[in-house]
Amino acid sequence: EREMDRDDEVRRVGELAVPALPPPPKESAADAAAGPSDAVVAAVAEKAAQAKRKAAANKAVADKAAAAADKAAAAAAAKAKAAEAKAQEKQFADLLQAAHEAFGKGDWDAVLAAYTEALALQPLSATAWAGRGGGKLRKGAMQEALAELDEALRLDENHLFALRDRAEARHKTGNLDGAIEDYNKKLTLAPADGRALCGRGEARLKMGDRDGAITDFQFAAQLSYSGAKELLSAARSGK
Repeated sequence: EREMDRDDEVRRVGELAVPALPPPPKESAADAAAGPSDAVVAAVAEKAAQAKRKAAANKAVADKAAAAADKAAAAAAAKAKAAEAKAQEKQFADLLQAAHEAFGKGDWDAVLAAYTEALALQPLSATAWAGRGGGKLRKGAMQEALAELDEALRLDENHLFALRDRAEARHKTGNLDGAIEDYNKKLTLAPADGRALCGRGEARLKMGDRDGAITDFQFAAQLSYSGAKELLSAARSGK
């Protein structure tokens, strides 16, 4: 009996020392329907927001780099264009100078060649059109000269060289009224032009205005224009 009592006592002590664990709580249907907790949802949302902010920051950096690259490319293109324009401007000026020198020598072929190259560079240059028209006038190509001088005056209605040369071309082709009109405008803008004065005087003489012609020849003679004195003498004598 004593051994049996000891066995019972050991059993009871063992039961007290290792209590049985309760079973885990079961998730209710309500909990399952409610979904993840607010903390989990907030954490997921914050992570998504961080990713979005990072993507936006990366895009901003990329956009800034692209804008800087575009600006640099535009600046380089503008610089290259300016350099090209400057070189072209110098070439144009050199051609005008060459034409001017050829004009002084009476080398009309060289004059026409230089002005033709100049017009290829700057087709809206009244000076180049007037110069080439003047060269053709002096070579005797009157209709071509008139067309090119018309173009020069279309681009610059007060171009002095074109006005005087078109007056001469009109005079030589029999358009005396047109010639005097151009001479008048030229001399209004630049009165001290012996060549224009003599040209207008000759046109006036042909139209029967002897007094007007003498006045023009006198003024040209006062300017020491070559040939003015001879024209004045002839007009006075009625020759």
